[in-house]
Amino acid sequence: MKKITTNLTFINKEWVDVNMPKDADENEVFLISGKNVHTINCGAFYNYSGKIKVDFPVLEVIEERAFEGAAIEEIKTNVRFVGKEAFSYSDIKKVVFTNNKLSLGDYAFSDCTKLEEVKFPQGISKVNGAAFWESKWFDDLPSPTFINDTLIKAVEKEVEIPKDVKYIAPGLTEYSNAVIKTDHPVSFMK
Repeated sequence: MKKITTNLTFINKEWVDVNMPKDADENEVFLISGKNVHTINCGAFYNYSGKIKVDFPVLEVIEERAFEGAAIEEIKTNVRFVGKEAFSYSDIKKVVFTNNKLSLGDYAFSDCTKLEEVKFPQGISKVNGAAFWESKWFDDLPSPTFINDTLIKAVEKEVEIPKDVKYIAPGLTEYSNAVIKTDHPVSFMK
């Protein structure tokens, strides 16, 4: 694995065009790291075909479509915001989130047919199930699926909401015929 390091505070499309190999061997993986990178800009790795893993310990924001269609394999991050369609149609296989204040944009990981593993930290709240529509990981989840206090997937006709569940993920009622039954207040996430 080859390592590419940056001292910048952001990664944008111009940085990728200058610093990333254009004709990488299809089996070669590049680890991109930077201890100061806080933001990956919109479309930075859009459709980038080289295999990549990223390691940005202080990363806070992945803007929309940053990795759309990219050959990224894995990301472990303390990110607090992942934008709309940030990884959609990418080759990502594994995602490890460590920030329990995480906000996921709609369709952030949609159509990720290779996504097999997603890990959330303890204490995370309001997980956006719509972020994972049509991904392998989401499709393989049993129904109903709860992540901490949020219902993220339901395809049954009736779903009884446990007392500790406070939220229902966006899109759930749009793409499901499930009848939600509860005897306590729950909020529909926006």
